[in-house]
Amino acid sequence: MYLLSNAVKFTERGSIAVTAKPVDGVVELSVVDTGIGIPAEALPHIFEQFRQVEGQRRRPEGTGLAIVRKSVELLAGSVAVESQVGKGTRFTLWIGDYGGYCGLLLTRLS
Repeated sequence: MYLLSNAVKFTERGSIAVTAKPVDGVVELSVVDTGIGIPAEALPHIFEQFRQVEGQRRRPEGTGLAIVRKSVELLAGSVAVESQVGKGTRFTLWIGDYGGYCGLLLTRLS
């Protein structure tokens, strides 16, 4: 939910897409926006607690993306980010599909 709220906050024009699909025994969830993007030099640090991208509208605590990463890791998953300033950002999460239930649900919903 945090990734989606960030996408809304940093995308004044353009689009936001959320996708979920089974991939190689895990569920891949992506949140993609056409917002302001994240500078390349900030990308290695955005999942660190209390780090924020300089010059962007901010939340006071700077913990949201650190919580996202930790939550995904607790589910034996991983998270990655790709971004270009002025073009947008893609966050991708991979989370284990315990017993195939997530894949089955996604198949039925599509």
